[in-house]
Amino acid sequence: LRTTSTKIVKVSFISTYLSCVYKLHDKKCLICRKWITSLLLTYRLHHCFIHTIETELK
Repeated sequence: LRTTSTKIVKVSFISTYLSCVYKLHDKKCLICRKWITSLLLTYRLHHCFIHTIETELK
C-alpha cells in the first residue's frame, strides 16, 4: 500500500513540476512557485500520515 501511494504522489509531483517548468516560460513564475510549495507540503503531510498509520498498526 505504501509503495503504491508513494509512487502515485511522486508521479503527480513530477508531472506537475514539469508542467510548472513549462509554464515558467509563459511568465507565470509566481503561480508555479506557489504550486511547488503546496505540492511539497502535501507530499510531506502525506508522508507523515502514512508513517503515523504504520506506527499505529504496529
